[in-house]
Amino acid sequence: MADNEIAEPVGPVANMAGIDQDVATLMKQRRFLDETSFNKMWHALRDSMPAGKDRDRIQQRFEEAEDVYLLTAREKVLEIVKTVEKRLAELPAEERLVFEKAYDEFKRINNAANTATGPALSQALAEVQAALPKFLDTLEEHFQDDVMETTDAMYAKTMTALREDQTKVNDLETHLLETTEGANCEKHHKGVPHAAWVDQAGASINALKARIKQAQFTNIVFANEAYVSQGAIAHIVAGMQASTPEKKAKVLEEIKPAELLQSTNEQMADFYKDMKTLESEAKAKKAGTEQRRANGEAFVHASKYLSRMLNAAAMLQDKYKGNDAALKLLNSQPFDLCVRAGVAGPRELQDRVDTQLVRLRKSSTLPGDAKAEVAVGEVQAMFGVADIGGLRNLITAFGVDFNLRVRQLADFSAAQEVSREAEREYFRPAR
Repeated sequence: MADNEIAEPVGPVANMAGIDQDVATLMKQRRFLDETSFNKMWHALRDSMPAGKDRDRIQQRFEEAEDVYLLTAREKVLEIVKTVEKRLAELPAEERLVFEKAYDEFKRINNAANTATGPALSQALAEVQAALPKFLDTLEEHFQDDVMETTDAMYAKTMTALREDQTKVNDLETHLLETTEGANCEKHHKGVPHAAWVDQAGASINALKARIKQAQFTNIVFANEAYVSQGAIAHIVAGMQASTPEKKAKVLEEIKPAELLQSTNEQMADFYKDMKTLESEAKAKKAGTEQRRANGEAFVHASKYLSRMLNAAAMLQDKYKGNDAALKLLNSQPFDLCVRAGVAGPRELQDRVDTQLVRLRKSSTLPGDAKAEVAVGEVQAMFGVADIGGLRNLITAFGVDFNLRVRQLADFSAAQEVSREAEREYFRPAR
């Protein structure tokens, strides 16, 4: 499913773009999970996968997601600090103290790493990696307007560069259609005869398209409330919102297993995002009614993401009807969530979640406290948990199980194959 106005890479290089989006969704999960929880999750997935290329790829993808997250987090922190410092003198004393205390600690840890040597260096670097998300959390909690202003500006800048590359693709493809030497040759391939340039330009332009697609979704990490994968757009925007059976059937035919996996991992990330704040608020409430209702409010929020994850699993099963090998893998055993709820599979559980929780979420007549109380009862009845942490563990386990099954599918595994030539073209600049 093509993105509007974004050139689509083709052939083996297109696999590189799909891999980049896989990493982007995992990076989004890392953004809203602490390092220990993130590592525990992917270690569980890796250790459940049979030995081989698919298992090795899990480690590669998650480690890359961690690396990219830390790089983008550092970039964000440095820019947000500049924004806050510009108006530091205007801040109330309490806010200024919060910033200065957190920033001083962050600088202390970084300075210690800069001077560490020998065995102490590894520990110092680990402390920097732990301090970076913590400092970013402080900035996002206490300086929301500054964070919004900064990340919006960063997003605009990165997307401007993306559009410039897209214009370059359009110019190069137009030039490919020209059959004789002309003024554009000087612009696009000075010193190289037109015929010789045409022979090799197609591959490098295709690689540029893949890098643009990667940038499109990776750069969205600087945006607010945005999807980072084409899979989420294909699944949620095109699939779940398809208005007729014909449109739904067309989406089901065209959507790839990798896209359903991308969407599922994004729903998990968005769940982690909401729960990160709501769990902190719930724990601060007085034990008893207040805390129970705070957990219930979180369950109401979580219902949307759970419904979408279940829909992705159900769509994948529908997509492979008639494919015995794929269905045997997908249905190798019931999902634990379905077993807990006493239903046959993801579609039946989605129907129950939609009827009992999503409908509650959408209600405009039921008071918030009543919604929360009902939600607690429904979640306890379905899954046997009563707090945010318990539900997060179950959703994470479902996500791990879904990842395990999808990543072993022949179609998914084939889309992960990248030749040496495709890698060379991907990293070779377009001329």
